Amino acid sequence: MLHRVPHHSTKYISLDTRLCQACWKCVETCPNGVLDKVNLPFHKHARISWPDNCKGCQKCVRVCPEKAITLSQTNIHHNKEIA
Repeated sequence: MLHRVPHHSTKYISLDTRLCQACWKCVETCPNGVLDKVNLPFHKHARISWPDNCKGCQKCVRVCPEKAITLSQTNIHHNKEIA
């Protein structure tokens, strides 16, 4: 069995699991399979399982109704430099 270290961010996004309400919209929307589910009876939230797959499309950020997924701080800083 493969055991992965939990990640709360990628180069582009950050996930606050405390805000996640387990609607799974982000998991369904992600075109690169970055997000996965923790779906235990009393412990449910999205998780970042494959952070290296994230390409920064921000589809998960836009679809999250709870704002549990946001742009990572490094990406926000990079976007400000470009503007």
